[in-house]
Amino acid sequence: MAFNFSKLAIQDIMRFSPDGYVIFDTQNIIHYFNKGAEEIFGYKAEEVAGKPIYILIPEDLLRAGELERLQFMTDKYGRLERCCVTRLHKNGARLKLELTRSPIMDEKGYIVGYEAIFRDITKNIEFEKELRLTEKIGAVNKLVNGLAHELGTPLNIIHGHAELVLGDINKEHPHHESIQTILSACQRMTALIKSLRQFASQKTSEQKPVFINKVIEELLNFLRIQLRKQKIEVQTELSKDISPISGDKTQIEEIFLNVLMNSIQAMENGGMISIKTLPFKEEGMEYVATEIADNGPGISPDTLPRIFEPFFTTKEVGKGSGLGLYITHNLVQRHRGRISIEDNAGSGTVVRIHLLCSHSKPFPQERAFGISEERR
Repeated sequence: MAFNFSKLAIQDIMRFSPDGYVIFDTQNIIHYFNKGAEEIFGYKAEEVAGKPIYILIPEDLLRAGELERLQFMTDKYGRLERCCVTRLHKNGARLKLELTRSPIMDEKGYIVGYEAIFRDITKNIEFEKELRLTEKIGAVNKLVNGLAHELGTPLNIIHGHAELVLGDINKEHPHHESIQTILSACQRMTALIKSLRQFASQKTSEQKPVFINKVIEELLNFLRIQLRKQKIEVQTELSKDISPISGDKTQIEEIFLNVLMNSIQAMENGGMISIKTLPFKEEGMEYVATEIADNGPGISPDTLPRIFEPFFTTKEVGKGSGLGLYITHNLVQRHRGRISIEDNAGSGTVVRIHLLCSHSKPFPQERAFGISEERR
């Protein structure tokens, strides 16, 4: 049985299609805007009727001549199919759309307008990003397990020989403290390797009370030689009113060590690092809020959105794996916290970390880093 669709039926299909159908003339004035277009762009048909199609295109793309290029290509090839374009929602949001564009001819074969069919592929792009991220995470887990295995043996050798040397000298020996530092570093690295293996396997580590101020003080002591060598000063304002958090101490150390090392590496010619801790209360939950700020070169706006991606780094080849902040972000999330990084007006970087306390207690302050509860 053959179907004979009427012109009216075809119009109904276009009207109610989830794809956006937009028809405009050669002067780029909109004449038709279906339900799908209303859903995609946020405008009602009557809002855009008689208006130029420019309102759907970002200004920077208009200035770059995108509309003229699309018209030229359509006229040249007769039809453009499934081009990826960026368009504007009524609320100003940029949309990723798939565009198919065709000319509309009159009886004499002259172009009198254009038909544009839009399909929203924003979710598809997000899905592809998530898929790529999952693949990267798998690669990260393999890398972490491999590094843990390769580092374990030489680390045990260093630790064993340091213990032998320490056994042959007394406490008054000039190198006694240095050997102790080597042993402490080896023990910390052994714990870190164990933590990385747990991270790669997604296993939950043992949760114990951890005092953030103590972690910061111990790390600054551990880094004191490097800080002195690079002429970096450290100012601390560690509140005595904060509660312990519940977590894995080695993983908490890894969080703050990664952040501090980023600041240190960013200031090769010296500088200042400011570290503050404060109690912070939000929606009835108590947190330890930590702010680590440096006066290094800062982070470009293009880099900020990707800062926590695995393998993303702005460092020279061989000077960074792009895993430090990725691991840091995941460890913070595992401890029911959040982390944010912002450029400090081009004169440094500010990192804010909020970690949930292990229990609640009367909250002595209503402000953290100058942001009131009302404003939050």
